[in-house]
Amino acid sequence: MSPIATGYLVTSIASGVMLVVAWRWPRFGRLLFAVLFGGAAVFNAVNALRSPQVYVEGFAPHAIAPMRQLIERVVSLAPDAFVLAVAVGQLLVAAALVAGRGVFLVLGVAGAASFLVGISWLLVGAAFPTNLVLAAGVLLLLRQR
Repeated sequence: MSPIATGYLVTSIASGVMLVVAWRWPRFGRLLFAVLFGGAAVFNAVNALRSPQVYVEGFAPHAIAPMRQLIERVVSLAPDAFVLAVAVGQLLVAAALVAGRGVFLVLGVAGAASFLVGISWLLVGAAFPTNLVLAAGVLLLLRQR
């Protein structure tokens, strides 16, 4: 099995599990999504500082044309700054999912779902369509309210 196929299999299984967990056990689902976004924030921050050009070279070729153009024309000018901004957003989402109540939880879920749907334009780079399954899962967290 190719590395891409293996990656798709793993992410498909993980996103399916997270969807079921969010539906069945929303509190545990909040924790899982917080860990996902917190881990992504750390990963992106570290890599943005070490090798920011990877984000341009790795994502642009596979993205849908408008997103590819945005990456190549805008993000490529300062990929570290763009990715660090994304990491801050991911960290805020993680914090809102862990500690948020009321409007903060809603904002965390909205931020997570918006991010996951927004990265759909990256196609393979976002393991599309598993990011949409994750978006559905994070939206289910609002059921616990």
